[in-house]
Amino acid sequence: MPVKKRENGSLTGSKRYAAEKGKTKSIEEQTRENDAKARERIKARFQKPADAVNAVADGVRTVANGVKTVERAARTVRQAVNGGSSTVTDNAKQSLNKASEITSEYGIKEIEISDLLGSDPYKADANIPEMKAADANREKLKIQRQDNALEVRLEKIKQGRKVVAVATEQRRLIGDLVDFSTVGIETATKVSKPKSFLLKAIANQPLRSFRC
Repeated sequence: MPVKKRENGSLTGSKRYAAEKGKTKSIEEQTRENDAKARERIKARFQKPADAVNAVADGVRTVANGVKTVERAARTVRQAVNGGSSTVTDNAKQSLNKASEITSEYGIKEIEISDLLGSDPYKADANIPEMKAADANREKLKIQRQDNALEVRLEKIKQGRKVVAVATEQRRLIGDLVDFSTVGIETATKVSKPKSFLLKAIANQPLRSFRC
């Protein structure tokens, strides 16, 4: 009677043996499961549009762990961002409008690009004032002279800041010298106090006669 070959772990009931015995999933099935789980995690992350941008990086890293799903996951991430980016876009527009309001207080206005570009590619229909070459050179030279004046003023301001910095350090030095002098007076007082106390004590003592 032939002896039946004993498999490793069959008698002890080891977990490794049971796991290997019950392992029937193929690589393709495991890949599909990983893909489905990754998509579900991405879908859950992008339920809230406000959290879409912060979750993109985590979503990409999660999908990358799935086998052969990188390209499909990238498309899913892009779709999620496009669908949930309205909050980000609205906030950016509001911030830009606020910036325009602030700059308008200083006389700076937005440039109307459509007016400067024009519509006919074969005509000079742009809303730009015309200027002769001599006039343009004169204006550019004038701007250059103005820039020279501004550069002088800027350097003067920098020099003024240096003067203030030096004056500030000078006052701090005066304060340090005052502190130094005060410490000297206090030290001298400490030295002179014991002597005066000793002289007063001797003066208050009664005279005694001593026998030789």
